[in-house]
This record gives sequence, structure tokens and C-alpha cells, in this order.
Amino acid sequence: MRRSAALRTLALAGAARLLLPAPAAAQAGDSVRAPTPSDTSRNAAGFAVGGERDERARLAQVLGSQGTAGYLLRSAGPGVQSGPAGPGGLTVFAPEARVVFNSDLPFSLNEGSLWAGRGVSTRVRWGAQARLGGVLLTLLPEATYSRNRRYQVRPYISGTDVRNAYASPFHGFPQSADLPSRFGADAAVRLSPGQSSLVIPAGAFRFGAATAAQWWGPGVRNALVMSGNAPSIPHAFFRTGRPLRTGIGEVEGVWMLGWLTESSYFDFRGSNKYRSLSAFAATFRPAAEPGLTLGVTRAVYSPLAPVRFLPSRALDAFLPAHADTASSGRDREQILGVFGRWVFPESGLETYFEWATRQPPGSLRELLATPQRGRAYTVGLQWAHPLEGDGAFRVQAEATNLQQDSLAQSFYTSSVVAQGYTQRGRTIGAAIGPGASSQWVAADLFRPAWRMGVSLGRYRWEDDAFYQFYTLHTPVGHDVSLLGGVHLGRDLGPFALDGEVLSGTRYNYLFQNSSNSFSDIRAVDVRNFTASLTVSRPVH
Repeated sequence: MRRSAALRTLALAGAARLLLPAPAAAQAGDSVRAPTPSDTSRNAAGFAVGGERDERARLAQVLGSQGTAGYLLRSAGPGVQSGPAGPGGLTVFAPEARVVFNSDLPFSLNEGSLWAGRGVSTRVRWGAQARLGGVLLTLLPEATYSRNRRYQVRPYISGTDVRNAYASPFHGFPQSADLPSRFGADAAVRLSPGQSSLVIPAGAFRFGAATAAQWWGPGVRNALVMSGNAPSIPHAFFRTGRPLRTGIGEVEGVWMLGWLTESSYFDFRGSNKYRSLSAFAATFRPAAEPGLTLGVTRAVYSPLAPVRFLPSRALDAFLPAHADTASSGRDREQILGVFGRWVFPESGLETYFEWATRQPPGSLRELLATPQRGRAYTVGLQWAHPLEGDGAFRVQAEATNLQQDSLAQSFYTSSVVAQGYTQRGRTIGAAIGPGASSQWVAADLFRPAWRMGVSLGRYRWEDDAFYQFYTLHTPVGHDVSLLGGVHLGRDLGPFALDGEVLSGTRYNYLFQNSSNSFSDIRAVDVRNFTASLTVSRPVH
């Protein structure tokens, strides 16, 4: 019988704390150059989620030179682009540009407003920030371009609902989701509000409105409930501005109410274009073990027509997920998650988990007997060691599994909310999407002005669909990518360059092999080369 992934992770942390040697204590402001979260919201860490500043902040936490408060309820912010504040509290941000090239197939995970299709794709963000008293207005729009060159797709086969030809061929009813296989047939340019926000202080709390990305939980590559994978979600929010101290530990929390929009490549119905999203997350750090953070999160989404009814959905996150449609006139879907992170700075180690479900198990027996039914998990660890001459060496590993058993509905899909848990055609949670799993390892060397590393990843795509649509379940029929890459970052004067090169093969693309092909194009195994470069302001 399988043990809980969370218990295995915490057990590993305890053993490592005893076995690993304690590194020399890192000093604040040392070679990892960890940034300090801005006072606008200590939960909103003041830098782009997943960027170089985020990487070095997390490394500093593992080495003990920075605290962990607020880190598991992050919101994307502009700190890495900011310049000196001008008169009247006005700060102008240096532009940040990102370019991604895919040779044969799209590969675009956690890119937010940027969809990196085949060919060259770019994103540019810029803007300014103004402070008036304690009120903080950040305008950080993003412009994106996707060359979107042709590649093989499987067209949607019409069923009970008329949909775009690029709608997902695997996610019609009853496991429906807005996940286009291609975002149109032409190059695309889009301007969005990006990482903009209005933050108003209210004692120990903050409230306001934003389109900035949210990342809840400890995952590095995949967050199950709220991640940076989808484009901006316009939302109102209310959150703690600093940890709330109690006699047993510190509590932090965030609530948001937003609206979701379907992509232009889903269906041809105008009445179901929008959905509401009510979500919250809360964390607790026990006073007896400040390196441990435990959290809970819940997101509830529902059809929304018209948008002016959005305020009535504010408390959905605290109500039962499946309403009586005869009396309420609508259905709700939910994702409920728990997560934890344990940091041991004396050993340079952190370990973490996240577990989520579409419906809570009815009993402990049900959970133990069918651990994958309607559920998903992420587990990971990171170990770092400071080096002489200012620097650090780090190793990371993470595994995510969203695959379900044959009786369960795929994660992020829905039988009552046609678009599922998506925003503009991208999953709001784990970037790998429904029915997928991934394993990823990386090793990096950090120095004050540069960083280099290697990584290896394996991705199994849409595996629930493989068992649903194909009767020939051959061992070699799964759609799997194996990728290896090199990561390089370097500060050059006023610029910071951050680049990555990935090369690999996608085996049995769209489940095609010698005994199963649905097209004249025989794309069985597809080699793909991905290169990316981000130019921004240096971290320090």
C-alpha cells in the first residue's frame, strides 16, 4: 500500500538533517546576492516569479541568509527591473526582453502571457511604479509575439459541441478543457496588462486589484493550484502584509476573486466566454520549527454570464464546490490542495510537497486504496553548499504526477465548466497539463556575477487520453519527451543575460507509432531544440 508522498518527503528531510554535513553559515548579502522583499507586501516578494532574483532568493533561504516568510504565497513583481526612485516616489523600470526559439514543436512552460510556439517568440515588459503615501500603483504591461510556424496537430473531432479545429482533440465532454493544440494558424501579437497592480495598505493587511501572476506553494517547476503558466488573471485581492504572530507560530494568507476568459480557439458559443475564480491560500510556520511551512489552498471556478455578476462569487472558495443547479442555477468546480516546505539551513537542504484533489476523499481507506483518483502531487528537494571565493553549488530534483486511474476524470478538466481550470487556453496550475507527469533534476554553480548549470527532464504528455482513446496500449505508445540542457547567466555592465539551451526527442508524438498513425504525416519521434534568452537589469 502506498504511503503519502508528503510523509515520505518529511521523513527524508528528517533523515537528511541528521546525515548531511552542516555548511559554513552564509552571511546576508553574500555571493548569492539574495534580494530583500519590498515592503509593498512581504508576501508579494517584489520580483518575477521564477526569474533569476527568485532563484537566488530561494538559494539564500536554503543557506540561511534570508528568512522564508511569505515565500510560498508569491506574486510576480517588478523588483529586478527597478531603477532608483525619482521625485514623488516614481520609479521607472528598465525594459526586460525574453526570446524563445523552438525548432520543431512548441515547448512553453510557465511563460505567462508568452506562448512559445514553433519558431521565434518574444516578450517585452516595461513600465513604472508610483507611491502615494502607502498606496502603490505598478504598471508593468507586456507585449508578446509568436511566429507560430506550422507543425502537426490532431484536429478536434466534432462531438456534442461545435468547437474550433484547434480545440484539444482529447478534451471534449465529459472531460472538457480549453487547451488548444495550436493558437491559430498565423503569427500573433498581443498586448496585456502583464504584472500590474494597485496595492492599498490596511494595517497588517493589503488589498487592491492586480493582473500580476500568483504562485502558491513550494513547487519549482509545477504548482498544482496557482502558478505562472497562464496569462494574466484580472482579480481583486485581500492578503496579509506581514506574518501575523500568534502564540504557536506565524500565519499568512491571501484571497482573490478574478474572472477567467476562454481562448479564441475553443468553441463558437458566445454565452460561455467567462468564468469566475474565487481562491484562497493560507500558511502556518510553527514557532518551534521556523524552517517548516505548512499550507492549504482552494480554488473554485464557475460559469459567469454576465461579468457584472462577479461580486456574487466572492465567497465561492468557502462554499461547497458542487451546488444544486436546480436552486442556484450554476455549477461549481474546485481544486483543494495542501502543501509543505521544510528548510534546514544548517544542512543546506530543503524538501517540499504539494498534494491536490478535485474532491476530498470520503475516508482514509479511500485515500489509501485509490491515491491517484482525482488527485495530483508534486514532491521535490534542493541541496546547496557554499563555496570558497563567494559562490554556491546547488542540486535540485522535482517530480509531478497528474495521471489518474481509468475511472477518474483528468485533472483540470470538467463536465460542468466547459473550459476547465484554464485561462486563455493555458492551465492555471501545473504547466504540464491534464494526465501528464514529469521528473526533473538540475545542478547549478552560482557566483556573484554569473551562474551555470545543467538539467535533465522527462515529460509524459496526456497519458489519461492515451488510455481513454486507444485500445492498443502498447508499452511503446506513450507520448514522452526526454530533454537535456545547459543554463548560463551573466551580468554584463547594466545588463543581465540569462540563457538556456534544451535538446531532446518527443517519442510517439500524439501517440503515433508504427501501429498507430492518424495522419499522412508520419511524425513518430520528433527532435526538438529550444533556446531562450532573457535580458534584464542585474539582480544586485
